[in-house]
Amino acid sequence: MIEIKTADQLADPGLEARWAARRNTPEAEVLRVVLREFAERAGPVSVADILTALPSQAPIAVRDRLARLDADDLIQLDDDRVEVAYPFSARPSGFVARLARGMIASAAAPSTRWASRRW
Repeated sequence: MIEIKTADQLADPGLEARWAARRNTPEAEVLRVVLREFAERAGPVSVADILTALPSQAPIAVRDRLARLDADDLIQLDDDRVEVAYPFSARPSGFVARLARGMIASAAAPSTRWASRRW
């Protein structure tokens, strides 16, 4: 028999706490810029574009924050560009994200992204 659970039973309080904490870190603003850049145009996001979008932050600090986001698997940084920032992917995939303005972007599946980083 299939066990049916409520949303409260499926929720992971630890995961929710980590996401809430991430929204209040210096990396959060950098991640928002990366996601906005992906949403506005297709393709990888260059570190130069991220630095331009954050003129009040020191370039070394932004690069450090990008490295932390990469280490936490929130983005995939390759040289001087972000290739993946879930749900967006600069590489073609079998997934798409439909944006409010009618645009379609290549999307990364969490399991595919994780596997590509690990193997």
